Amino acid sequence: MNKKQYIAAILAIFTITAITALTQNYLEAGWHSQSEIALLSSKLREIPDAFGDWKRIERKEIPQKVERVLNCYGYINDIYENSRSGAVVSVAVLFGPRGPIAVHTPEICYSSVGTQLATSRRAVRIESENHQDEFWMAQFSKQGEQEPGFEVWHAWSDGGPWCASENPRYWMTDVLYKLQLSGDPPNEDGGSDCRSFLQSFLPILRQHLGTD
Repeated sequence: MNKKQYIAAILAIFTITAITALTQNYLEAGWHSQSEIALLSSKLREIPDAFGDWKRIERKEIPQKVERVLNCYGYINDIYENSRSGAVVSVAVLFGPRGPIAVHTPEICYSSVGTQLATSRRAVRIESENHQDEFWMAQFSKQGEQEPGFEVWHAWSDGGPWCASENPRYWMTDVLYKLQLSGDPPNEDGGSDCRSFLQSFLPILRQHLGTD
């Protein structure tokens, strides 16, 4: 190898290393300062205890092991009850680097705790206060049972509309929000507690993501 070839090879190695580092940095949210991340995280914790007919009855901590896996910058993990109907839903909003937040879906998480898919997931559109958002919705049952025991809705956002995306890991953003909630399956009239909750919750949540 002559001198020119040697220099070209060294430059190629540096280029590949730089591209790899930039790609990894991009995937893991390397462009936000710690102060920006702290501000965005604190907004989630400012969501009010009550809105509409819904009131928070419990705030839970995510286990540290799970928090480390997800590399969360911030989150809420709450249970709300409807004062009129008595319906109860569990809702989590996670905020962190795109890679870990994007890959954990209900189909993966719930399959490891003794439940199974009862229906295939489908995209459902939610309209609230002149906004349109789209969520994945699927119903689950306990292992060995046929009838759905609960339903799970989830979607991702980069701070804008919530999307039922196939590949949020490849969005052009360095940080990502995930919203996931669960509740009883629809009643005989087809009414969904989760849908009802989202219609009240999404306008409030948008204010605390700084998107309204």
